[in-house]
Parts: sequence; structure tokens; C-alpha cells
Amino acid sequence: MENVNVYSQYRIEKGIEIIYQSIIQIDFSNEYLGTVYLRNPGKAEYIGDVIDMFGRYFIDNFGNDKSWFYGKPSVTDKKIIEIFGNKRGYIRVFYLSNVKETDYDSANKTKMRKFLQTPEEIEQNIKLSKSPVYLGWDKMNEDHKLRPLAEKIFNALVDENTYLKKNFNDNQFLHPMSLIRFAKKNKEYNDILKWLSNQNQ
Repeated sequence: MENVNVYSQYRIEKGIEIIYQSIIQIDFSNEYLGTVYLRNPGKAEYIGDVIDMFGRYFIDNFGNDKSWFYGKPSVTDKKIIEIFGNKRGYIRVFYLSNVKETDYDSANKTKMRKFLQTPEEIEQNIKLSKSPVYLGWDKMNEDHKLRPLAEKIFNALVDENTYLKKNFNDNQFLHPMSLIRFAKKNKEYNDILKWLSNQNQ
């Protein structure tokens, strides 16, 4: 994993940092590795650099949109790369809420629900989500705003991603950092890692 570039559809709206989606590119490769869904962007690292000519050539495959900016990989980005086997290629990341916020409780109270993905955006994201797809938004039994979005995505993708249990409530949807940590001692989570990393051999 020599070079990691992160491209994000990024804007600031009413003083709030918003990330619509991100692309993690490893070693300048155009090989698709997978897609990840997270609750929200969390602690995305510095974003704002203008994309250079080589990055623009790559990112134009995802729409010639001026809102794409270059950023540095976060700890979560590095764990996402790890769950797909540390291979060369690119990984697409979608979110249920677009707010760039580390403290979920804080975001939940102040901003998170003001910037949810719309039904139209969810439909578009689903169409773009080729297997393998990892759903890493954590359990949300009490989250009545985000859960309907998560269930819609789950129902559309569960059949193609056979590591998932058929019943929504039977899945933990561990964040990538938790999946890596727990897989060291838990066979079920280790099997999920194996399934994800073996899809693009």
C-alpha cells in the first residue's frame, strides 16, 4: 500500500462540513474493490486540496463535478482498505448522513439529521453499489431517523452480499475499525473479513 489518495465530494453549508461520498484509491489503480456504507463521515482528515491532473483523470469516472476535493486518508480509511485485503484498487464510501463529525452524540443532537441522504440519493447510491459491499454503520435499534435509510439499503443488497444475515436485526453492522479488532478473536467476524477480501481475487 504505497500510495493512498482520498477524493471526497465536499462542501461547507451554513458552516457545517458536508461529505456526500468518498473514493479511496490505492496505488493509482482503477480496479474496483468494493463499497462501504458508514453512518456519517466521522473524522475525515484534511480536505480541500485541488485535485491534480492525474487525480482529475481518475475522478472524472465518477462524474465531472467541481465539488470533488483531495484529502488525506483517515484511520477509518486505512481500516476500510484492510477489510478488503490491502489490495491495489479503489473503494467507494457512502454515508447515511453527510455531516463530517467525530462525536456522533454531538452530531446527533445538533446537525446529523439535518443532512441525511435523500431517498433519491439513496436509490442512486444503491445502483452504484456493486458487490462486495460492507455495511458498517453500527447497530441503530433506537435511531428512528437513520434506520429506515439503512433498512432500504440492506434490503436491496443483502442477497448479493452473502456474509449478511437475512434478518436486519441479526446483523451487528460493525464499524470497520471494530470489525478489524473483533475479527482477531471472533470467528464470525473473521469469516466476514475473509469473504470481503476474497471477492476480487
